[in-house]
Amino acid sequence: MDLIKDKEEYLEDFSGTATSTVSTKHEEALKTALDTRKFEIELYWKRATYFWAFIAASFTAYFVLLTSDKVEAHKYLTIIISIIGYLFSLGWYLVNRGSKYWQENWERHVSNLEGKIQGPLFGIIKMPERNYFWKPLKGYPYSVSKVNQFLSLIFTIFWFGIFIYSLLFSYDKLKAIPAWLVINNTYVIFTLWILGIIGVTFLILKYTQSFIVKDVKDLSKEKRDENIFCKK
Repeated sequence: MDLIKDKEEYLEDFSGTATSTVSTKHEEALKTALDTRKFEIELYWKRATYFWAFIAASFTAYFVLLTSDKVEAHKYLTIIISIIGYLFSLGWYLVNRGSKYWQENWERHVSNLEGKIQGPLFGIIKMPERNYFWKPLKGYPYSVSKVNQFLSLIFTIFWFGIFIYSLLFSYDKLKAIPAWLVINNTYVIFTLWILGIIGVTFLILKYTQSFIVKDVKDLSKEKRDENIFCKK
């Protein structure tokens, strides 16, 4: 595999020589990169819808069976459904990562090609004000793909937990769980649920922010308005 070390070397592959003039190849390459980037984004959401449908169906099937009067006679089905839910969640998580990678690939092509043709249109981004985070009706630069990726990871972990529960339930091992692992205090269980939700919420809010959030914090504390932009 040959590495391309810089932007000039990259542009040479499209024009034969790195010059400051706009070549037809550059224009065609940019058009192709923009169209493919758009296509990747469309595929991203189509795939998400596909996995959401199967995961929702798995949830419905599992809890309908679990609350059924005939669950004792069909315990093994809880294992099968939990495996299906886990595999679809894992697949969704991996597909999200793959889709993000190829989307970033075409964004990098656009970033390299657009400068000589239309200027750095996709490389200049509106700067949010610092206190926008605390204004719930204002926009904020969260990464939509990161949110989706984080949720798919949570679903994967959740379904794995359901799979473990289904194994214990199907083989009548729930009663064999050591007493020290069982929490009977309602207030303790309630507190653990609240802390768990708060913890997950914190992780989502912190790790799904776009790269631009860090850039905002690193800049000076001068007041910004809606016309301030930054470069990638």
